[in-house]
Amino acid sequence: MSDNNPPDDSENNEAPIPEANEQLPMPEQDLERVFQEWGQKRSDFLGTDSNDDDAADFGDVDDEGASQAQLRLDKSRKAVNSRLILLIVLTTVGAATFVINWSDINYYFVSESDRVNLGDLRERWKSGERPGDGTFPELKANSWVQFEEAITTVERETDSGTYFFFEPMLKAIVVTTRAIPEKNPRNIALDSRMQDLIQQKWMYPSDISISFSGQGRLIRADEAPRRLQAVVRLYRRELRLDSRLKDQTLWLIEDEQTPNKQFTYLLIYAVTILLIGLSVWFYQRARRRHAELVEELVADNQSGL
Repeated sequence: MSDNNPPDDSENNEAPIPEANEQLPMPEQDLERVFQEWGQKRSDFLGTDSNDDDAADFGDVDDEGASQAQLRLDKSRKAVNSRLILLIVLTTVGAATFVINWSDINYYFVSESDRVNLGDLRERWKSGERPGDGTFPELKANSWVQFEEAITTVERETDSGTYFFFEPMLKAIVVTTRAIPEKNPRNIALDSRMQDLIQQKWMYPSDISISFSGQGRLIRADEAPRRLQAVVRLYRRELRLDSRLKDQTLWLIEDEQTPNKQFTYLLIYAVTILLIGLSVWFYQRARRRHAELVEELVADNQSGL
């Protein structure tokens, strides 16, 4: 009879056949070789030794810190530059404003005792006094003057209620907000000593019928504020003043423009000075902070070496 018992595995020299899904164990030498190759690739990628993982991590931290420091330094430098640009702009604008309007500031400080009383202009003319020949020494630019009995010629009025006229004795354009009285041709008492003004076509006989008195700021017409330059050009053209006056000065009188009314200009200049001062302070602070940041970064860099 045949023996139905299975053969003894211990007596079989062949290795057992593995299952289909069972993985074969990797030899130890091959496994070590794979780890070595993986370590070499990682080392090449990181640019450091494969056994120095901690050094690579610290390198990443150092790179991030350096980037943050550079950002802070760039931001600080931009702050200094922007403050400097603002300071230059404000200083330039402020200086130009002061140069252009310096006379306004000076006029504000004219006191009551500095006011010049020109007196009765007609009486002075009759006595032979004439502007420009040394008999009117009181006529000085940017002064506060008071006058009486002025003659009004070539009157003009704007829609805003501002009046202009030419004063032939002083050779001045007068600007006022007060209405000019109407002339009365029948009320004429012409003194023979005023005839030269008519003969030289500086006025008509009817202009004598009324007079104008006031006080205000006296300036040279060629130094007139921008708002009045068009008026000056108008009178120069209509009366042909450039050719008729020759070397005489054409004046401009702003009636009722007293020194205390220049306070608004002074306030604007004070604000401008304040802004320039604040700009200087912000610029100096930005420079100081930038210098402190540079010192801090240098110290950190030296301590990390």
